[in-house]
Amino acid sequence: MRVIFKTIKILCVIICIIFVLLLLVRIGEKIMFGSFYSNSDREFKTPGFKDGFVQQGFTYYEDEELFLVSGYMTKDRASRIYMVDEDGKATYVTLKNADGSDYTSHAGGIAIFENYVYLANADEALIDVFPLDQVLDGGVASKTDSFATGEMIPAFCYIYEAENGDSYLITGEFYREDDYETPESHRLTTPAGAQNNALAYVYKLSSEATLGIENGVRALISLPNQVQGLCITDAGNLVVSTSWGLSKSHIYVYDTTALVAGESDVLGETLPIYYLDSATMTADITAPPMAEELVYLDGELYIMNESASAKYIFGRFLSGKRIFAYEMD
Repeated sequence: MRVIFKTIKILCVIICIIFVLLLLVRIGEKIMFGSFYSNSDREFKTPGFKDGFVQQGFTYYEDEELFLVSGYMTKDRASRIYMVDEDGKATYVTLKNADGSDYTSHAGGIAIFENYVYLANADEALIDVFPLDQVLDGGVASKTDSFATGEMIPAFCYIYEAENGDSYLITGEFYREDDYETPESHRLTTPAGAQNNALAYVYKLSSEATLGIENGVRALISLPNQVQGLCITDAGNLVVSTSWGLSKSHIYVYDTTALVAGESDVLGETLPIYYLDSATMTADITAPPMAEELVYLDGELYIMNESASAKYIFGRFLSGKRIFAYEMD
């Protein structure tokens, strides 16, 4: 009996130590990112964190007032898109290839144009396309087709609505030395002297075009390293999220009115190019680790963290379980 009681006592001590350590970590996180949290609203739960879902893409569909979250599943199961309504209720659709097999792409980024749902296929140089009506119906959605992006392997995608009514798809790559390389021609020195190692392509969207995307890149954006997502605010600021592993995330804000288009023949034709660097940066917001794609809505920047997934359990003990909306304007 003494051995049993001694064992129980030791286990209780260990449990208490773990609890105290987790409490200290949680308090430490709030202190470390105090500025971020003090300017943020705590929103709905990050969907899928109990299901083996690894959150990647994030967008908002205004017509149905839904947030859509794309990502892949652990254990090589079919990727999913979760839909979260204004009350925080989440449902999901399972993704399939056209032949009925499981779609297991990274599903790195998500954007919507008319009845097209674009997913950045971070495993290949493709934007995969799904019918929006199938996605919204839930159950299963089957891939319609894919749009090739040449040498650029897309990590995120975003729809920009211009003031004149034109729509554009912005999709860009992720660079990290050794882990995620980019073509040498995409690594450029900016006017401010910074070394940017990734590009985003800008495509014109059209109802008449195949898959909604017109052939030919219209413009280029030279990106800093480790970009996970991009959006543009009502004030005309271009915002990118950067993150890697347990390192602090950074949300960089650029003044688009100060961006001056240069010219680049990186793709074999002369195209306008915009450089994101210190010359046009107006803010560097430090955020919790693993920030992914961004959603700008009603003056707030909604930020989702991959750390809440089953793959990275630590986010459950911190604040990764929740989407936070950072006040921008």
